[in-house]
Amino acid sequence: MNPSDRQRPDRLDGRVARVTFRNPDNGFTVLRLEHENGHRVTVVGHLPELKEGQPVRFYGRWADHARYGRQFEADAVEVVEPTGVEAIERYLASGVIPGVGPVLAKRLVERFGARTLEVIEDSPRRLTQVPGIGRQKARQIHQALKAQRETRESFIFLQGLGVGPALAARIHQTYGERTIARVKEDPYQLIYDVRGVGFLTADRIARSLGIAPDSPQRVQALIRYRLQEAALAGHTFLRQSELEEHVVQEGVPPEGFQQALEAARVRGHVVVEGEGDPAVYLPYLFEAEVEVCRRLQVLLERPAPAAPPCGSGERTGSWEAEIALAEARSGLKLSDEQREALRQALTQPVVIITGGPGTGKTTLARAIAAWCQARQQRLVLASPTGRAARRLQEATGLPARTIHRTLEFTYVPGVGGRFLRNGSNPLEADVVLVDELSMVDLPLFARLLAAIAPPTRLILMGDADQLPSVGPGQVLQDLLEAEVVPSVRLRQIFRQAAESLIVQNAHRIRAGELPVWNKPDGEFFFIQAEPEEIPDLVTDLVQRRLPAFLPDLPPGQIQVLCATRKGPNGADALNRRLQEALNPGRPGQAEVTALGLEGEPERFRVGDRVMQVRNNYEKMVFNGELGRVVAVDPEEETVTVVFDETDEPQEVLYTSGELEELQLAYATSVHKSQGSEYPVVVMPIVWVMPALMSRNLLYTAITRAKRMVVLVGQVDALARYCRGPQAVEVRASRLAARLREAVARPDEPR
Repeated sequence: MNPSDRQRPDRLDGRVARVTFRNPDNGFTVLRLEHENGHRVTVVGHLPELKEGQPVRFYGRWADHARYGRQFEADAVEVVEPTGVEAIERYLASGVIPGVGPVLAKRLVERFGARTLEVIEDSPRRLTQVPGIGRQKARQIHQALKAQRETRESFIFLQGLGVGPALAARIHQTYGERTIARVKEDPYQLIYDVRGVGFLTADRIARSLGIAPDSPQRVQALIRYRLQEAALAGHTFLRQSELEEHVVQEGVPPEGFQQALEAARVRGHVVVEGEGDPAVYLPYLFEAEVEVCRRLQVLLERPAPAAPPCGSGERTGSWEAEIALAEARSGLKLSDEQREALRQALTQPVVIITGGPGTGKTTLARAIAAWCQARQQRLVLASPTGRAARRLQEATGLPARTIHRTLEFTYVPGVGGRFLRNGSNPLEADVVLVDELSMVDLPLFARLLAAIAPPTRLILMGDADQLPSVGPGQVLQDLLEAEVVPSVRLRQIFRQAAESLIVQNAHRIRAGELPVWNKPDGEFFFIQAEPEEIPDLVTDLVQRRLPAFLPDLPPGQIQVLCATRKGPNGADALNRRLQEALNPGRPGQAEVTALGLEGEPERFRVGDRVMQVRNNYEKMVFNGELGRVVAVDPEEETVTVVFDETDEPQEVLYTSGELEELQLAYATSVHKSQGSEYPVVVMPIVWVMPALMSRNLLYTAITRAKRMVVLVGQVDALARYCRGPQAVEVRASRLAARLREAVARPDEPR
């Protein structure tokens, strides 16, 4: 931050006496600063690396910490050049230059006096005049001081552009001595080179550098930014006209957009496909669509397998006998609909099995697993999330893993993430069964298909009425729409499930009807309330009323689901209310405060329920995974979380710069709840933006509950959800059309 731009910041001058703590990942530092009068104070903040003895000037605010007392919270720092013989000697003796200690510092100052630093930087050969310094040593001292000055100049330069110390540290860590040159050359490249820099930050830096709003650099960056925003909203592309409209709104003339789009296409930053109003893709999404089509075509062209040979004592080798074998080995009696789905699963190279709650998808998975065991078929079970994988494992009695772990995803420092299972190293399996397909986004589905080679059979299961994936694409919907992959929809609701009001209401909502609620001894309730009453009601339900009504149910098993994160009845506001009700701050209790992805402060305490909100491939923790805070360290600003609901439980340490990846999860969005099951779901029902008030959002929310659903809110808003559109939004995707073009319609199943 530029100190001159702050509103009356406090200023603190002195000399670094001792660096108590520094996190090299994000620059968070705790140090003791010594005034000229010898008095010492504590300074904290995200700062460049500072050495003991360095004269510095901090800008920020004084604050009283509950545990550590009075301290100075620094927003910006200037490293002041030491002047005077005594100050220079103390500076060099501090260890700021490797290999120079108190003895050598004294000799240098005795020889060159107040010009010591000037000699080191401009005339390093003269250093050999000092006893104990040879040519190599002189060169090392010169380079070390030069690096220190380059770092200082980089930070001053970046802070002058409005860049805070933490981000300045990451930029300098990325570019080193070329920081100033690289940022001046193309500030928009920061988006792709430095973690935590988005278009808006890069654009602010560019404006500070005087780069024009219609400069080619900015327009190309703006095109990619808008495509990235579209991908975050689930789209795989934007029509050129829509993209142009977004860009022109930012002060870019139409001809400037056309020129920048063509330049971006030539550089391989975008893919433009089609005539008239073509589709504009980010390359990785275009390649994923093409890869899905190509891989499915290869799998679907494999001939249908012959029935396995009869075993000892078996009379026929027909598929009917195989279905009977699956029933016998699993101890299940399948319906005619399930038997047909099983026959398709055993005979087709690729098949989709879809159905709502209570229609027997889990039973069918058990039957498939039993048949594979009986026939010694190598079966791989996978789901998009750890929680879904755990449920699949419990249902089948066989190991199940996340898709990432199934594909042996690994993180290589300096290189990034890699899937070890791929086209050249496919999965060693006869059958691959993937559950919860509605949650799988397009890029991950492409990775999965790349690792499956004939004669491996692929069985895809999911609920087509649930929300689409959080990531880009709508894989399940597109596969069903394309009608090139054999599919079976399970419609029969089994008796035990049919008795559940949750299941009944899920199907009513899917059909556009209002649910039935508040039956005696029921498990589906609606409490009418005005919007301003809902936060108190929801908090009371979770904290007191529901645990009293269900004595075996602790509050930690009650999940609040919201249509949106924003607003007084959104997940963010309710999280703060619920945290204070269920895990309040207490005197002397340790907590760490951090800014979330949206810039809102989050306080983390031991016992908090939290969620990972973006993929962290280095830590192998993925978007949507739930955990518990088991330790916090306010001094080092770290939080330790145990993720024990995944297929492979793990303990993860978060530094202060990584805490933006965590959110409180007492309440969460319906989108983030996909693949989860909770004993009880509580959901505010209020008017939100119309695009979110859809049947499949409400359907997804209530089907997360196993024992009870409690809706709180307005009847007219509930009616709008149930009678509104089926889908939250129509996502831009060409996968269905591309599949129809690329894949010949398979023969009707025999």
